[in-house]
Amino acid sequence: MDQARLEEELNRILLKIAEVQDEIWDRLDDLEREGNLSCQLEDLVRGVMRDLDYWTDQCTKTSESPPILLRRMQIQLKRLQKASDLIKTSKRHENNLMR
Repeated sequence: MDQARLEEELNRILLKIAEVQDEIWDRLDDLEREGNLSCQLEDLVRGVMRDLDYWTDQCTKTSESPPILLRRMQIQLKRLQKASDLIKTSKRHENNLMR
């Protein structure tokens, strides 16, 4: 993959990550407001977000090679999506219990 395509893909992933992060924070706020946020889920999500912040910061530095950053951010996006799925499952589970 040439440099321009690497950078384009990395930017696409960074935008997707920002969208998913916003969704996750909103869902966590909803769960907390409803009193359904477990400590384990909150700790897991905060850990993923902390790692993600580190790798996002690395994308603004030139010391890392774009192919490495691209792969790292692909991995972080997958982790973020798993956290999002856990939150969705948790929220659905709570809704089912209330029925």
